[in-house]
Amino acid sequence: MKRAITLLLTLMLVAAGIAAAQEKKQPGKKGAPQAPSQPPTYPDVKYGPYTRNVMDVWLAKSEEPTPVLVSVHGGGFSAGNKSIGPRLLDDCLKAGISAVAIT
Repeated sequence: MKRAITLLLTLMLVAAGIAAAQEKKQPGKKGAPQAPSQPPTYPDVKYGPYTRNVMDVWLAKSEEPTPVLVSVHGGGFSAGNKSIGPRLLDDCLKAGISAVAIT
């Protein structure tokens, strides 16, 4: 239990740090989501009963289990699509952090 809490807190800190480091978009300008820098290791993995319950998974190269960043799009689960910025994805994979983007 203590290990799970430590892992969760670590993931939250990593996600907050990466989000803070991302470049901010100009106000009032909406850009199309950028395509990931590389194809997912496992694309369109179903995780629930609905058509939109799919996720893309990128596994970091490692002989050991890795931490995972879960990217949840905005839109209140009624709009949006699974996505992860190419720079964020590259930074995670280079740091040995696997990534998952869910819809």
